[in-house]
Amino acid sequence: MVARQGGAVDADPVNSTTYTANAAFGSGDEIGTGNYVVYKGTGTSATITALTANTTYHYALYEFDGMAGSECYRTSDKLTGSASTAPVNDDCTGATVLTVDTDLTCDAATSGSSINATESISAITCAGFAGDAD
Repeated sequence: MVARQGGAVDADPVNSTTYTANAAFGSGDEIGTGNYVVYKGTGTSATITALTANTTYHYALYEFDGMAGSECYRTSDKLTGSASTAPVNDDCTGATVLTVDTDLTCDAATSGSSINATESISAITCAGFAGDAD
């Protein structure tokens, strides 16, 4: 499995090359620029660590055979996808303190997003409408 931050994996492994994988993103062998080998094995899942919050990571899965130094990578029909990490500080414990506009003139704003945040409580329903609880 090769992973890349912020854009699609844009380099394939090279035949007859043995790569070292490391589940900590950025620590395994690099293929091209920014494409890191994060898993090598026969399992059905992998846990990747050392990821940046609120960031999209792209991955490509390759099938291969052969002994070390004579690997043959199947690059023609690799499985690809992407996933995003949750934002920093998305739970109530240790939440970021926001400045409230104390004079109520609404001339101070704090930007933010709750995209990919962990749902802390169940969605609230009011007058037939359901909101997001993130």
